[in-house]
Amino acid sequence: MKSLRKPMAAAVLVLASMALLGYKVVIPFLADRHYKRGLELQRSGATTLLAVEEFTKAIDLMPSRPEFYIQRGRLMRGLDGIQQAIADYSQALKLDPSNAELLLDRATLLRLDGQLDLAMADLNDLIARCDTCPTSATALYQRGLVMAAMGRYAEAIADYDRSIELDAENPETRYSRGELRASIDDFVGAIADYDQPIAAGAASPERYRQRGWFKLRIKDYSGAVNDLERARRGLPNDSELLQLLGSAYANTNRPQQALEALDAAIAANPSLALAHGERGGVMLRLGRYAEARASFGRAIELNPSSASAHMGRGLAKAMAGDQRGAVADFSRAIGIDPELVQAYFNRGVAYAALEDFDRAIADYSAALRRSPAYAEAHYARGLAYINLHRMADGCADLTRAKALGYKPAEQMLAIYCGG
Repeated sequence: MKSLRKPMAAAVLVLASMALLGYKVVIPFLADRHYKRGLELQRSGATTLLAVEEFTKAIDLMPSRPEFYIQRGRLMRGLDGIQQAIADYSQALKLDPSNAELLLDRATLLRLDGQLDLAMADLNDLIARCDTCPTSATALYQRGLVMAAMGRYAEAIADYDRSIELDAENPETRYSRGELRASIDDFVGAIADYDQPIAAGAASPERYRQRGWFKLRIKDYSGAVNDLERARRGLPNDSELLQLLGSAYANTNRPQQALEALDAAIAANPSLALAHGERGGVMLRLGRYAEARASFGRAIELNPSSASAHMGRGLAKAMAGDQRGAVADFSRAIGIDPELVQAYFNRGVAYAALEDFDRAIADYSAALRRSPAYAEAHYARGLAYINLHRMADGCADLTRAKALGYKPAEQMLAIYCGG
């Protein structure tokens, strides 16, 4: 029996080695099978969670394979599991630190999750590695988005500029630069950024709507109508777009088209206060004061803090002869926005119509303190002074109005001030 001990021990060692070898072969095989099954489920459009389960099983069996984490991370991103996706990408990067595309993907997720400093660190790392690599244009674009979110606008624009130099064909970079320019009131620059990709055919209805709004802001009303009508083809029931279109038509002196667009906006969203207010403005220009008053009233019901709606209703009341009602609305507008120059002027006009010239002068003076070159306010205050027989003050204001180019002042100067 003693002679058999060494051969038996050797046999046990061989069997143990074979078992261990089998284990090392089987585990990768099983992990790959789960991974491939996850990819198949992905491609087939099956429930995403089933694919996630397969990738998780693969990770549990072989946690050293970066591609397992990458695939699970991508799925988790689609499931709004952004923090789990970041964790998966981070683990994959520990295993494969040279993966530039993955670093870019993690930076994008960190930005979307509001972790701007960490996103910036990833992007700085990526750009430092190579500022002309295939990923560089996208990295600069993403860093521009991070800079913009941090309020570092000049640096954001510089990154967008560099990204466009590297990849002039990416419309999203130009659109983002345009949106940033618009946010700092550079609407001319914003329009220029939108023009190139729109001309190249890379424009959704939303992009036409956005450029239309930019054009409204620079008072290019005809251009705004063209863009907003183009957007309307793809967004026929977008109430905010229809409200903007109504405003553009109103400012090109096409009241019927304006009313059609605004009525469509209200039909699509009866609670859109701006559309009711714009409709009131069109009715006011058409001399339909009762309808204007009703539209402004509805706008106020929906948004009581709208100074412009109170002022609009005040004008409708004044034009219909209800000066006291007008004074009440102008006063509410001033209470909401004490710097609203036109509200002081309009209330002054209403007081003058009531022959309360002292209050009228006080309001004209308030308007002029806020806008010293307001020629019509000088003119109106001059007439109010003259009505109180304060000729020197009145003539001084009329002279100032004339100097500012207000033509009616010339006639009043000739009548009351000897030329």
